[in-house]
Amino acid sequence: MNLAAGNYEYFAGQIENWFMDPAIMALDEYGIPIQVGEKIQGLLNPQGDLDVALARLRSLDIETLDLSAFEKELARDAIAHF
Repeated sequence: MNLAAGNYEYFAGQIENWFMDPAIMALDEYGIPIQVGEKIQGLLNPQGDLDVALARLRSLDIETLDLSAFEKELARDAIAHF
């Protein structure tokens, strides 16, 4: 049909990160499940920077977050090990 090929690079990158901030997705490797990362994403606001996400996560008062007891335990454990 002589049409130019589309560029799906942006879409592929978004799918790779489940349409979420890449730094929030990377927290999974540090012990913060993706579902917990989604809940605290607004507080971390890392804008793709994992170092920012980790620093802000360390500074959060986990006990005041709207997380279940299990999620809080996961967050405390992850923070203690990075």
